[in-house]
Order: sequence, then C-alpha cells, then structure tokens
Amino acid sequence: MIVMKLIAKRFIGFTVCCCVLIMPMLTVAQAQTTFDNKNYDQCAQDQRAITLAKLIINDEQQQRTELICHPLLASIAAEKAKEMAIKGDVNHFGLGGANQRLREGGYQLPRYYPGVGSNQVEAVAGGYGDPAELWIQFKKSKAHRSHLLGEHPFYREQYHIGIGVARREDSPHEYYWAVYIAKPKDKQQETLPDFLKKETVPIKSEGEVLGKQ
Repeated sequence: MIVMKLIAKRFIGFTVCCCVLIMPMLTVAQAQTTFDNKNYDQCAQDQRAITLAKLIINDEQQQRTELICHPLLASIAAEKAKEMAIKGDVNHFGLGGANQRLREGGYQLPRYYPGVGSNQVEAVAGGYGDPAELWIQFKKSKAHRSHLLGEHPFYREQYHIGIGVARREDSPHEYYWAVYIAKPKDKQQETLPDFLKKETVPIKSEGEVLGKQ
C-alpha cells in the first residue's frame, strides 16, 4: 500500500512537471503568432498590400535576415500610391524623389544616402490587382529584384518595409503600388559602412517602374 502511494505521488509530480514545461511553450507560440499578425498589419493599410508584404518578407530568396513592418513607411507608401492613382501615372517623381519623400515624411535615412532626385528605397508599379502576380513581375525585373530581395550589399542593410496600394477604376492602370524598404539614420554610423566602400551605391533609374495596362 505504501509503495502504491509513493508511485502515485511520483506520477502526479511527473504530470505536473510536464504541464509546467508544456504550458510556457504554448504561451510562447501563441504570443509569436499574435506578434507576427500585428507586424504584418503594420506593413500596410490595405489587405492586398499586406499580402504583398508577406510575399516579400517570406520569399525563399530573401537575402535579409530580418524585415520589420514600419507604420510610417506604410503611411508614406499609401500616400504615394494615392498620388499616382490621382495622376494616373506610375513614377518615382514628386517631393524631390523617393529618398527625399521619406525624409520629408519623417523617416530619416542615413546621411550617406543621396539626396534630392535620388532613389534607393522605392519600388512602384501599376496595373496589377493580384499581389502574387505583381511579386512575380517584380522578381523578373533585375533592378527591383536587387532592392526588394536585398541582393546588393547596400540594400541588404535595409530592414524596414512599408507598402501602399490605391485603386482608381477610371485611371490608366486602375491599381497603383508603392513599396518602401529602407533603413533609418544611425547616429553611430554617419558614413558609408566599411564593407560597402568597395561596392558602388546602387543608383535606381527614375524610369524603373512596372506598368501593366
């Protein structure tokens, strides 16, 4: 009888220990799921744009170790997409160029990023209502692919992402997209990083846009 009581106590103790170990694991998993969903929501203000963000972030060929959704970039991207939809034109122009647009919008880029008229942060497209189709086309474009997948060392340093999409049925393209992937100003790093000095800062042409009628 005494032996049976001892076995029962050990069994109960083992069960409790297992529960203690399992519960934190479940809690962490649940918290991680919640965190991921919240992050994706901060990537954009539209479900289509959120879907594109997921495709970019989770692509098997993504070279960055981390891409973080940034609400300010998402807001600026939404305004850029709306602006293109109103004009019926897909372009990198306005507010002195893409880099300047971010700076004037409150997102401060590193000092070594070129100024007015330059673009190392923006990808734009028009005419694609399906985010998956758009992502396929972005990857077919060498310049866009290099930026969005971080294939160039300069781009690989960027870790914030925000996406905007606007729709206007009576416009030439109907759907207008703006994607920003950038990195913020770092007070500890005001000059071009040493490992990038051997590389040329990529220059994105103002004509590099995707447009589908």
